[in-house]
Amino acid sequence: MFKVSVKSLAAHKVRLLMTTFAVVLGVTFVVASFVLSDSLRATFDTLSETITSPFDAQVRGAETFEGDFTSRPPVPQSVLDEIKSLPQVDGAVGIVQILVQASKPDGTLIDSGPAPTLGFGYDPSQARLSAFKFVEGDPPGPGQVAVDKATAEKYDLEPGSPLDVRGPGGSAELTVSGWVTFGTDNGTGAIYLLFDTDTAARLAGRIGEYDAVTVKAAEGVSPVALVAALDAAIPDGFEAITADQFAQEFSDNFGQIIDIFRNALLAFALVALFVSAFIINNTFSIVLGQRIRELALLRAIGALGSQITRSVMLEAAAIGLVASAMGVGLGVLGAVGLKAIISSAGGGGGLPDGPLLVHPRTWLIAFGVGTVITLLAALSPARKAASIPPIAAMRTDISLQSGSIRRRTVFGVITGLVGLLLLVRGVTTDAGALQQLISLGGGALIVFVSVASLSPLVARPVALALGLPLPLVMGTTGQLARQNAARSPRRTASTASALMIGMALVSMVLVVGTSFKKTFTDVLDQSVTADFFVSTDNQRGFTPQVIDDLRELPEIQIAGGFRVGNIRVSDDIKAVISTGEGILGPIVDLDLAAGSYSDLGPESVLVHKDPARDLGLDVGDTVVVEFPDGQTESLEVAGIFDDGSLLGNWVIDQRLFEEHFPPSQQLDVFGGAKIAPGVDPEQAAAAVRAVAARYPEVKIEDRAQFKKSQEAQIDQALVTVNALLGLAIIIAVLGIANTMALSVFERTRELGLLRAVGMTSRQVRRMIRWEAAVVALFGAVLGTAIGVVFGFVAIAAMPESVISSVGVPIRSLVIFLVMAGLVGILAAAVPAWRAGRMNVLEAISTE
Repeated sequence: MFKVSVKSLAAHKVRLLMTTFAVVLGVTFVVASFVLSDSLRATFDTLSETITSPFDAQVRGAETFEGDFTSRPPVPQSVLDEIKSLPQVDGAVGIVQILVQASKPDGTLIDSGPAPTLGFGYDPSQARLSAFKFVEGDPPGPGQVAVDKATAEKYDLEPGSPLDVRGPGGSAELTVSGWVTFGTDNGTGAIYLLFDTDTAARLAGRIGEYDAVTVKAAEGVSPVALVAALDAAIPDGFEAITADQFAQEFSDNFGQIIDIFRNALLAFALVALFVSAFIINNTFSIVLGQRIRELALLRAIGALGSQITRSVMLEAAAIGLVASAMGVGLGVLGAVGLKAIISSAGGGGGLPDGPLLVHPRTWLIAFGVGTVITLLAALSPARKAASIPPIAAMRTDISLQSGSIRRRTVFGVITGLVGLLLLVRGVTTDAGALQQLISLGGGALIVFVSVASLSPLVARPVALALGLPLPLVMGTTGQLARQNAARSPRRTASTASALMIGMALVSMVLVVGTSFKKTFTDVLDQSVTADFFVSTDNQRGFTPQVIDDLRELPEIQIAGGFRVGNIRVSDDIKAVISTGEGILGPIVDLDLAAGSYSDLGPESVLVHKDPARDLGLDVGDTVVVEFPDGQTESLEVAGIFDDGSLLGNWVIDQRLFEEHFPPSQQLDVFGGAKIAPGVDPEQAAAAVRAVAARYPEVKIEDRAQFKKSQEAQIDQALVTVNALLGLAIIIAVLGIANTMALSVFERTRELGLLRAVGMTSRQVRRMIRWEAAVVALFGAVLGTAIGVVFGFVAIAAMPESVISSVGVPIRSLVIFLVMAGLVGILAAAVPAWRAGRMNVLEAISTE
């Protein structure tokens, strides 16, 4: 039986290749995600060891809010002086780290895309404790800045080049003193700027305070002993850790981001593999149906049913192994491509350099996933093949047995109910985001299986309805194409299942994305009255000086910024937004249900109706709030609002924010401005553009521009997601092509007879192509309907603050349906060409 399996594979090389390719794409994504994440993790591990090698310990403030590094209090100069005085210490230096923006005098923004621009204070006397190494020029003095080498080369920054830098505490016009490296040539992909101590303090907006202190142990003192001495000397609220602990934290923090990225890629890979399983199952079912006489002859000469099953499973295992091997190779190339795309999108500095690693675990996962998926998909056809009786070798009217319609229907209904129950649980559960995601994802997968099981019940009438125009347009050829698509409901349904899944996912994303855009537009039209909007592409915030400059313009009546941070309320961490006095109402309206905007001040808070209900709060009540600096305030509820889509659930006055949040968070993330009464809009726009020109990192847009740019960002996200989901559609196209090729082979005699009675080669090709178009449209229509329903389910699972309006992109869905028909025609091009070239006499004589 082993030889039989090998000969069967060798005799059908094209079928083997097409079936294999259905698995290859899924395995490729699995491998690419693991290779890229493992390589990045190894690079950051090496980097963490490099940057911590100059020191032995670090002293820093203890986190007020666990997991929120911004809640660490700064280390004062007095603590640094105490550390330096310890006999176990050979050297110590305070670290000032600032989130800054930099630009050339001509307005060119120094930017690395998603990675930040970080500024550091640098003390040349303690250079041995720094991970920065100078490769050209000198350390920065007053009025100077050192730039990392990769950025300097990219922006042509030589020693002496001017550079404008802006931070939370102000701005400075500096000149480049030299080039540095941080761990590796481009570090973490971020931009690094070094300043002298005074300049760093001024840009950070604080004097005599540090983010942390790095410490070098005296000779003969171990890191553990050093930490023990530091812990005994520093006051409460501060902590000491070894350099190894800091390195591990550094790697773990980046590892969490890498894991999110890897899991996102794996999700698309699993979608591709799920679609592949349907294609493999369909292909094996058709092929085994065409090999009934061959398999029956094996039964007639003594082969057992179990041997037939093992033979088929052996073929499936071979396909899985070949696909896995190809997937590993393509996965490595895919990791290279993904890294290049991400780095390109990040302006050339998105990811650090490093070798690509293929761990043994990746090989095992690739071969395990590829082979197991193939074996599971082939299991049902293999078990049916074992039921072929030896008598089938002498008959032509026996087909491969399939489960009865009743059993299939019962199975489909039961799985459908289970899937619906899981979807309902996902929408209504309050067990947390993870449980909600598991319920929704599991329910969706089970519903797909249910629909695939039940779709043969509607395949014939729907296919006939979709093909109704064909006889009118193409006469007999169209009628035959329509009837061919409808005469085998199970084959039509199974062939269309893969495309159904792909279209369902794409349609769901379109519905959610359109609803998000509609929600944004509705909120902008109803709740935001600003004439100009201030934002940044990287969403990292901008200096408050921008809003101050706008506020000073005579053409502007009012301007305000919004800042974001975390607070603790009733032992839970909550996001909070702050804004200035008089901003709410004139610029942003939160739809107050009770209270007044004018009552919001340094001792009060605005609360959304949901947390107000949960905590039993009303206007005039007090709520205890803890801030990142460890202090608590009893704030009076100044108002309760209904619309949380703009500013979330908690809003405080900016003066209160400035009192309790560190300087690093005193950046506006968004801003708005309103034109003064009687001022010409064009005159105001010109004045605003003049302000924007001084801050290249900032975008100041009018209402129409802001709306257009935000919608463009949403559309870009939709295109990215649907491009990845397009893998499922590519696999589905292969499935249609594979099925049509097998169908042509199966109908060789029939096609020969049609040619014999006068059908031309062109008519045969058209018949095959339009049959495939009807099958593809059936899958697309079914998938679109399911996708729209899933889109509504996803929207129902989201809070109103994210999506409050529902939109269905009718035009886009119709375009996708038309494209699905064209995809079916394209998929059938080769099978149709082969059918048209068929020798009539040989075809008629085929048994």
